[in-house]
Amino acid sequence: MAINAEYALALHRYELRLNEVANFEQNHNITEHWTWDHPQYNEALEYVRQRTFIWAVEELEGLVVQCLAELSKANLAGTGYKMQKHLSKAITRRSTTIHTALERYNKLAPRQCPPRPRLNFADVIGYSTFREFELLKYSCYNILEKPWMKPLNREMSMKFFRLVQSREEIEHLNVEVRQLQAWVDFNDDKLQMAMLTFEANGMDNMAAEMHEWYLYQHRINDIHRSHLSKIYGLMGYTGVVPSCVKDPMGNQDHNDEELDEVASDEVLRLSDTLEHMK
Repeated sequence: MAINAEYALALHRYELRLNEVANFEQNHNITEHWTWDHPQYNEALEYVRQRTFIWAVEELEGLVVQCLAELSKANLAGTGYKMQKHLSKAITRRSTTIHTALERYNKLAPRQCPPRPRLNFADVIGYSTFREFELLKYSCYNILEKPWMKPLNREMSMKFFRLVQSREEIEHLNVEVRQLQAWVDFNDDKLQMAMLTFEANGMDNMAAEMHEWYLYQHRINDIHRSHLSKIYGLMGYTGVVPSCVKDPMGNQDHNDEELDEVASDEVLRLSDTLEHMK
């Protein structure tokens, strides 16, 4: 009776697991079943055999990295006495834990295929950079074999993304160039229209004032147009070029000093106007 009960219990557990597998396959649309010679089946079987060893390796990795971080913190300038005592106790506890994890690793290492080398505590605790972590080669992530671990690959990736970003920046600049061109044209037209409106309404004083303001703003806009004209003439410019482009300043170079000079003249003129109004 006891044997029959155990058999019935085992059969019930088997059926439950079988139902779980069937539900998983149905939910994930799995139609192909692994066979004994299926590559993925062999990979999964090999991983199951090595997972205990992999867990031991990853545990040892984490403990060594934590120990290195605590050692570097303890040697930093400005670390107080209490913090140093706390770090010293933590390092001592960590060393004991590393010994235990290292023993577990060394027990499993010879059983692997191919056998992994044994490690001693002095070698492990002496690691100072990730490149020295030979045991990382045996983890499931195989970090040292990743392409991004090679400096040349990282440098090329950075240059590639900078190139991609520069192309995006060129597109944004092309839009900003068009916006500036439209703004200077609209600004001149708006001021000129206001001046003509004042003249048509017989407001000569306002028309004269607006004319002065138009000349001042037009000189500033001409400086912008000069720079825009040079941009349109750049080799490799990919933006939209207006149908009628001219450099109002000719081939002369203009800088912020000219703009400041124009602004200073305008300030003096407004000051004189205010003096006459008093």
